[in-house]
Amino acid sequence: NMLAGIVSSDDDADGVEYRIFLLKQSDYKILDTWSSTGLKGTGSNDVEAKDVFVPDYMTLAVRDVGGGATPGSGVNPGALYALPVFSLFPFVLSGAALGNAQACLDDYVGIAKHRASTYNRAKLGDLQTTQIKIAEASAKVDAARLIMRRTCIEAMSDARRGVVPDLSEKTRYRRDGAYA
Repeated sequence: NMLAGIVSSDDDADGVEYRIFLLKQSDYKILDTWSSTGLKGTGSNDVEAKDVFVPDYMTLAVRDVGGGATPGSGVNPGALYALPVFSLFPFVLSGAALGNAQACLDDYVGIAKHRASTYNRAKLGDLQTTQIKIAEASAKVDAARLIMRRTCIEAMSDARRGVVPDLSEKTRYRRDGAYA
């Protein structure tokens, strides 16, 4: 088990260099501070590390994971390792949200088939307003899935061809991930 984090130093030309680092599990302690309802599985707790030295080989400059070759490309030459990490980061989170949205929609459709309205005892699934809301939610879930899929396919295709996305493309990745 490892912990990743980002720190800054004064070594870069603009005065700040951001670096990603890894810590071994024995070098840190997880503080159980996350008790939000429905989000326990995210592992969003605080972490405590005291007097830990992180050797250079356990760090990586953020600028080195902007797309294209990385310091580890000699060992891991695959396209997956050439993707712009932070531009595509929203997709790490949005996949779980998309799955939750689909599950909620599926559950509601199942319930609407059998549950009666408290107003007039008609089946919820037979009501036009329910059908419209289900159609809207279904379209939103499908649109999010299509946006995510298209962006990920394009990013992998570019990485396989050795194409490094420009700032405009990276911005679109972030936009698509946030929107989805």
